Amino acid sequence: MVRTYTGIIETTIQEVKSISGADAACRDLSYFHLATVQFAGRAVMSGLITYPPATIDGIAYATTTTTPGVFQNNGSRHVNVLRAGNGPFSTILVRPVGTAVGAAMTGQWLENDSILVRGVMTNFAGMAQFNMTAFTIVGSSTDPLDAGRNPKIITNLGELNDANFNNNLADGEKYEGAFVEIKDILISAIVNFSSNRFNIILRDANGNRVALSDRFMGGASPKLVAGGRLVLPVVGARYSSIKGIIYQAKRVPQSCTDDGGGAANFNEAGYQLHPFHPDHFTLDPNVPPIITDISVSPMVPTASSSPTISANIISQQSTISTAFLHYAVGDTANYSIIPMTAQGATYSATIPNAGFADGKVVYYFIEARDANASPLISFVPAISVPGVGRSVDQPLGFVIRDNGLQIRDVQYTMFKDGNSLYTGKAVTLTGVATASTKDLGNVVIQEEGATEWGAIFLDNSAVLSSVKIGDKFTIAGTIEERSTSGSHRFTILKDVRSVGNENNVPIISSGNVIAPLVIDPTSFSGFYDFKKHERFEAMLVEAANPDRGKLFVVDTNADHTGNFAEFRIGTSVVASPSLLSLTGSARNTSIAGLRVLAGRNTSSSAFNSYNFSLITKPKGTSGSNPSNITVNGIGVVFVTTNIFMDRLRGIMQHSFSNMKLLPRNNADAIGSSVALPANPTGTDDEAQFVNFEIVPNPSEGTFSLSIPAGDYFLFEVMNIFGVPILQGNTQGNVAVNLAGNVPGIYLVRVTNTKTQASSIKRLVVR
Repeated sequence: MVRTYTGIIETTIQEVKSISGADAACRDLSYFHLATVQFAGRAVMSGLITYPPATIDGIAYATTTTTPGVFQNNGSRHVNVLRAGNGPFSTILVRPVGTAVGAAMTGQWLENDSILVRGVMTNFAGMAQFNMTAFTIVGSSTDPLDAGRNPKIITNLGELNDANFNNNLADGEKYEGAFVEIKDILISAIVNFSSNRFNIILRDANGNRVALSDRFMGGASPKLVAGGRLVLPVVGARYSSIKGIIYQAKRVPQSCTDDGGGAANFNEAGYQLHPFHPDHFTLDPNVPPIITDISVSPMVPTASSSPTISANIISQQSTISTAFLHYAVGDTANYSIIPMTAQGATYSATIPNAGFADGKVVYYFIEARDANASPLISFVPAISVPGVGRSVDQPLGFVIRDNGLQIRDVQYTMFKDGNSLYTGKAVTLTGVATASTKDLGNVVIQEEGATEWGAIFLDNSAVLSSVKIGDKFTIAGTIEERSTSGSHRFTILKDVRSVGNENNVPIISSGNVIAPLVIDPTSFSGFYDFKKHERFEAMLVEAANPDRGKLFVVDTNADHTGNFAEFRIGTSVVASPSLLSLTGSARNTSIAGLRVLAGRNTSSSAFNSYNFSLITKPKGTSGSNPSNITVNGIGVVFVTTNIFMDRLRGIMQHSFSNMKLLPRNNADAIGSSVALPANPTGTDDEAQFVNFEIVPNPSEGTFSLSIPAGDYFLFEVMNIFGVPILQGNTQGNVAVNLAGNVPGIYLVRVTNTKTQASSIKRLVVR
């Protein structure tokens, strides 16, 4: 249990970092969590790192000085590492609070300086984080080294993670923040998980994996980041030595309680290695065959076609001896193998269409061997692990379609990182707009009739500015997996362009209705669950109480420390004080509910509506001032646990380890107990409401509902607590008799059974 302290505690790095074996099995919060502490240590790296001159990929770099900050050197997020001795729990990551403290650290700290620091112990994504508020340099770097900056040697990668990146907290926590070295390790995959980020996935002989990532310029590729110094290696090659700082993005087995941050990106989760200097990389000179430029022709095969897989394959050590295509139709447990034919450096093989059918997925990977006496072998994207045998991490694939690619085909994935089979591919898709640039800032399209995997975000573009909710159209673009700040990625169609018209999207039809998928908000409690939640990505949903009761605000600030403008809705009434002492997953699972994202205006990876008034305190505001979110002149209502509603609609999106609901505008809050401002002019209102009248009102118990003729409607009369006491169906006006019921206030709800549009009005019975 975390202790409660007052005042400043004189302690040591070992004390604030050490966690008992019993606790480490399922938690890794410091016992000094949120306490103000003071301790001393030596700087592992300088506040500034000077990289040597180099020519990389034809680019000449002069001596370059750069801060050892997190990726892209965010000025407010510099980090350094303090070390006290060379034993377990002897290092800690230091994050200065405020730009002034960060600038002082950058300008004054030198490698091996002895430094006394003061600040608060916190936790981020399972990683102990020391927020430094002040420091004093008490010894210069000319002092004798405290065991030097020699790395700790990790001989068993299983001390850090298993094959699925699950943390081994009991053995690995002692390395968190440490400068380490791993020897003779296989490069199993290279993942470019956003436009300028990557991970190199390393695997040992027992299948255990660790991600090598790029929080420092020494570990960044010059192809991706100006100033980066790392040449990306070849999948299948080996590092004879790799060094860096151990970070953590907590990922633990499902049986273990997650105390902070949730399951992170599948390809960068767990304990990670972050090199900070170019000399931290030593490649084995024996490089296996290089397999690049893999393509499928045709890209969308029909059930009657036989697609050809091609790739460019070369050997830097010898010549290519053989190449094989491994493929499986619909079942990755049963691969067939066919040889690939060479024409120069291009190798190809044609897959027979046996077993092909519309909607089937074909998975594949490529094997190549060179002509050495002891041949070097590459498997892309699968690899051969010495002592384990062939193992397919995430094969490539395509979908058989007789009538063109569907949104489901690019959205569906069997992989836990959410990767589309069509990442990086140019595709053409057709769907109906369920969100527009006028609300979320981005258009979302959904296939008609889809109940899962059927929707996708479109990157904002001038060609989409005139699209309205209900418009059906065809759009072209490129599939991208967009990072949500270190968490699971989501699929988006970027660089969108119209088909057949350069300036405007040709609308096939307008006024199309996509009925929202009704979900139980309590099924989204805790953190993201791939099997349960991934199929809802980008779908239009409607959160509703399955017992036909109300939805309640169960948490007014779901992040509880970050103020990231999220609240949660559930099906139970909750008192706010019950959450005040809870953190991490304890807060997210103690009272079941779905996160709602609103009021956050600046993010390319976590969209939200400017036109939804119900918000928590947004990040970046001070006090109760909401001025920075009234961009459309719309007023705001800060959430409280006294607020309830009938239903809440919106678009589902994954960000920061959770699947969240993004309401589009105030019309999505149906039956809100608080009055929300009318949507501002220019928003893209869907037909969310039913215009009906109660005549007379007040009444003696007998009244009429004046309802538009045409569609079928469900009408319900409920007591003041939302419990139905009378209901029926109608295609127009209907007479209702409540004679004999207790006089008082009742609620009348009318729902269009086709569009699910709904409205509630109050009825007074005398």
